Amino acid sequence: MNQTLASQIPDKPKLPEQPCANCNKRVGTQLWLGVGGALAYTHGMHTYWCKICVLETQLEHARERAALIPELEAELAQLKEKE
Repeated sequence: MNQTLASQIPDKPKLPEQPCANCNKRVGTQLWLGVGGALAYTHGMHTYWCKICVLETQLEHARERAALIPELEAELAQLKEKE
């Protein structure tokens, strides 16, 4: 890369040293948007969570979604039977 261009690329900003907004036990290192997505982020509606809290929440959500699989499979099977 051209040296001039490389010198113009800003360094990656450092995360603020603050406690996890969820558990308040560990340092928040993961940007957490919750249900707001990109729009919430652009309006400053985000916090920092620790990796443990992020993974626990993601696992809980995944388990809830996975619980729907049998019901969805049954509905699909009924529709295929009617074909």
